[in-house]
Amino acid sequence: MLLCNGCKMQLSIWQDQFDTVDFSDNDIRKLEGFPYLRRLKTIIVNNNRICRIATNLEESIPNLEWLVLTNNALEELGDLDHLAGLPKLTYLSLMMNPVVHKPHYRSYVIHRIPQLRVLDFRRIKMKERQRAKEVFATSVGKDILEQASKRSKTFVPGEPTSKEDAKAPTPTGPSPEEIAAIKLAIANAKSLEEVKQLEMQLKLGQMPHATNAPPSNGQIVEEDDDDGMEQ
Repeated sequence: MLLCNGCKMQLSIWQDQFDTVDFSDNDIRKLEGFPYLRRLKTIIVNNNRICRIATNLEESIPNLEWLVLTNNALEELGDLDHLAGLPKLTYLSLMMNPVVHKPHYRSYVIHRIPQLRVLDFRRIKMKERQRAKEVFATSVGKDILEQASKRSKTFVPGEPTSKEDAKAPTPTGPSPEEIAAIKLAIANAKSLEEVKQLEMQLKLGQMPHATNAPPSNGQIVEEDDDDGMEQ
C-alpha cells in the first residue's frame, strides 16, 4: 500500500508496484492522469477537492475494485457516469460530496454503475436495483438522465482547468460535534486495537457513532429486513 497523505500524486514513478494507494488530504481537483496500473485495486482520495472525473479510466486502471471519494466536491449526478466504465468497480464511497443530496442519487448510481455491490458502505439490495430499473424506465427517469448528462463536468484528460473548476467548493471537514465525538471515542478506547479501528473508520470518512456508519473495522453495513440482499 502506498500512503501519500498531504502530498501530490506522482503517478509516473509507480511502475505498477501497489494494489492500494491513499492520496487523502491533498488538493486534488480531478481524478485523472493514471498510467497503466494493472495491479491497482483500491484508491482512497478522501478530503480533496475532486469535482471532475476523467473519461476512459478503465484503460489505465482496469482492475480497480474500491474507490473511496469521501469528502470531495462532486456536485452533479452526471459527473459520476464515467465510473461505469470500470468493469470491476464494486465498492464506491461518495459520502460528504454535494451530489449525495441530489434527488434519486442512490438509484441513479445503482442504475448507471450496475457492477457496484456496495455504495457508501451500504450493500446494494435487490429491491434497490429493481426500484432503480423502474424509476429510469419512466419518462421522469429518462428526463433525469438527460439533465444529468447536460450538467456533467466530466472531461477528457489533458483539458485545461476551467474557471468553474477554480471555484469548486472546498469540502467541509468534521463539524464541532463530530470532532467532540472523535475525541470522546479515542478517550474511551480501551486498547490499542480499538484506537486502530477508530483510525480506520476515520480514514474511510466515517465519524464514530454516525448514522448508517460502517463498523469501526471498515466492514460493510448490513441492514436487516425482509427484502432480498445480494450475496
